[in-house]
Amino acid sequence: MTRSIEDLAYLAGLMDGDGSIVFAPMNNRFYYLNIHVTLTHFPTVKWLHSVFGGSVQNIPSNKLSGRPALRWQASHHLAIKILEPVLPYLHVKKEQGTLALAFATNPIRLGKSEADQKAAEFEVIKIRALNTRKGPPAKYRFNHPSWPLASLKSRERN
Repeated sequence: MTRSIEDLAYLAGLMDGDGSIVFAPMNNRFYYLNIHVTLTHFPTVKWLHSVFGGSVQNIPSNKLSGRPALRWQASHHLAIKILEPVLPYLHVKKEQGTLALAFATNPIRLGKSEADQKAAEFEVIKIRALNTRKGPPAKYRFNHPSWPLASLKSRERN
């Protein structure tokens, strides 16, 4: 099925608001990319599944609303195929998407060497830091130009 520009932009909006771009270790050999969107509006999740593929799983109850939710997700190869055309439409998660695509398309195998392991873990930590609701941890926060407080902190120092 051909995805329209509107479909890609809509998915980008959902990912910016209710989605995540994450990496998880697989069999201690490599990290795999996973993108997901969790919503309480079931028709939207079903639409995502019909247009983009992937899988849908039940989430017993949403922590904020107490209502049941559905999670649409796409893993590694499908996630890469989806994220590439969606990337230009992302705003909030554009940096995560860019880092995730770069890392996923040039995977570092775990267990090859200690240096490779540390490089892979560092890339994953950068993406996880951007995924937190509070923003990146303090050690990344003021060194990161896209973080809003970075410019304020540098002004305070001058």
